[in-house]
Amino acid sequence: MLLPDYSEEDEEDPRVEITRPLLEYMHLKSAAQDLAEMEILARDVFTRPGDISLRKQLEEEGPELEANIFLLISAFKRIVEEEGLDTRLRIEPPRWSVKEKTAYLLAELRAKRMLYFRDVFKNQSNLSEFIVTFLALLELVRAGLVSISQPTEESDIRLRARFDEEEAEEYE
Repeated sequence: MLLPDYSEEDEEDPRVEITRPLLEYMHLKSAAQDLAEMEILARDVFTRPGDISLRKQLEEEGPELEANIFLLISAFKRIVEEEGLDTRLRIEPPRWSVKEKTAYLLAELRAKRMLYFRDVFKNQSNLSEFIVTFLALLELVRAGLVSISQPTEESDIRLRARFDEEEAEEYE
């Protein structure tokens, strides 16, 4: 009789079909245990609470809006208009340098630690001095020595010192 030749290669071991899902299950269970041992969403991390007095002070002041360059420019324009300065272009040698005004602002912030934007421009004599002072302020903000904020949209912009004596001396 002619029967097809069944070789051992064609037959699949029935035990493989049973053990494959079991091996996959054991692998997934092991991975789940590894994940359970890891910190998830910092649930096992404990931090020290912040300074209570500082927290109360910040809550009393309310949240502040961080001022950006556009707010500074519009505030600067408003101050120039209120002062009634002559805004016509004149070419003249500068009487002050940005470095001199930077040193002046650092000295003021050293003494008071906080200034209002409007107060920075008091006692300025002309438009070129306003501009040099504004550039010095932008330089201090860029260097990270001064932070600018605004408690509400209608209030004056605040300048706060973010430096210690060593940083101020290095910058001067």
